[in-house]
Amino acid sequence: MRLDRMSAVLVLAAGLLAGGAVRAAAPDAVPAKPPAKAPTKTPAPAAPAAHGTKAPLSPEVAKPKELGPEHKLLSAFAGHWKTKTLFTQPTMSSVLQNGEGTADGKPLMGGRFAEVTQQDTASGQPFEGMMLIGFDEVTNRYTSIWVDNSNNGIIHFVGTYDAAKKTITMTAHYSDPTSRRLTLHKAVLTFVDANTWTYDEYIAHAVGEKETHTKTITYSRG
Repeated sequence: MRLDRMSAVLVLAAGLLAGGAVRAAAPDAVPAKPPAKAPTKTPAPAAPAAHGTKAPLSPEVAKPKELGPEHKLLSAFAGHWKTKTLFTQPTMSSVLQNGEGTADGKPLMGGRFAEVTQQDTASGQPFEGMMLIGFDEVTNRYTSIWVDNSNNGIIHFVGTYDAAKKTITMTAHYSDPTSRRLTLHKAVLTFVDANTWTYDEYIAHAVGEKETHTKTITYSRG
């Protein structure tokens, strides 16, 4: 009986010792703290420029070239002019009436461009038109635009000068505002003398088609 009690006491003591060892080996888990981050260094402000130091210069703006003889030719449009319009195509003459009017030309921006405004009567209706013309030394061509009160389009012309004939020949292509047909337009400006110049118009409706001379406008200094 005493041996049984001693065995029970030893077993109980062994259990208490084992439980304590387990509790000592496995304490309650505590989350590990993340490693502290190193403080971020703020870059030091740039040192101010020394007194009198100049900031870098921006690229130099290209200066326009000096006016050449091509631009001086534009002065021939300056002045007050009386105009006479003659329609040379019978089918057009039956619809459009030849007319008389006036035009005024002036140089713009120191002679780099010329503007010619025209007032006339077309088939009994007031007509207004304006040409702006200049010389582009990059393309080595004369360029101009034409607008009038017969439609809302802007016609762009490009051409060259023939010194022997004293003519500026310019071409353009656009859709006719009425028929919507392709229109190939050639304009020939001839400097007859110091007091007279003319405008001749040629029209075709397909590449390679024969051009038709449609009208002549004579400008006489008045």
